[in-house]
Amino acid sequence: MNAKKRYQIIMASAGDIVVEDKIVREVCDGINEGILLNNKSASYEVRKWGEVFSSEMSSDGIVKKLQEECDILICIFHKRFGTTSVPGKFCNLGTFLSAPELWKSLTKPHMIFFFKEVSVQSLQDITDPQLLDVFNLKDKLKSSTAMTVEDFKSPGEFCEKVQDCLDSLAGHISSSA
Repeated sequence: MNAKKRYQIIMASAGDIVVEDKIVREVCDGINEGILLNNKSASYEVRKWGEVFSSEMSSDGIVKKLQEECDILICIFHKRFGTTSVPGKFCNLGTFLSAPELWKSLTKPHMIFFFKEVSVQSLQDITDPQLLDVFNLKDKLKSSTAMTVEDFKSPGEFCEKVQDCLDSLAGHISSSA
C-alpha cells in the first residue's frame, strides 16, 4: 500500500470567518481519517496564518517561509480584509496580499482564495474600507490564472468546494513534484 503524501496547509481568514475555518479542518481531518473520499492518497496538516508568521515579518520573509513550509495556502474572505491587531488571525497577510508582484509568481504554495457572498444591508456596508479591500482583492485575483478563486454562499457549498479543490490540487501537486 502506498504511503499518503502529507501536504502542509496554511489557512488565513479574517475575524468574520469562523464556521469556514472549522470546515477546512473538518474536511482535512475527514480525509486524513479516511471518512471522506480521497483518490489522491493525500493527507493534510492545517496551521493558521498567525501560528506560522509573526507580525514583524516582511513580505519577502513571508514568501520565503511559504515556499519552504507550505504546499497549499487557503485564504477565506467575507466582509473583513484582516488586520494586524487581531492575535492569531491575519497578522501581516494584508501586507503580503498588497504586494502581488511577490506572490503572483510563486509556483509554491498553490493558493486558493474563497470569497463568501456578501449581502449589502446598508450604505455603511458599501463604504466600509475593509469590504472595499476584499472586493478589490477579488477583482485582482479573478483576472489571474495562477491561483484558484472560488465564491460560495453557504457552509455546505464551501465544504464541497474545499474538498474538490484539495482533491484536485493533490493530483496536480503530485504530478508536478
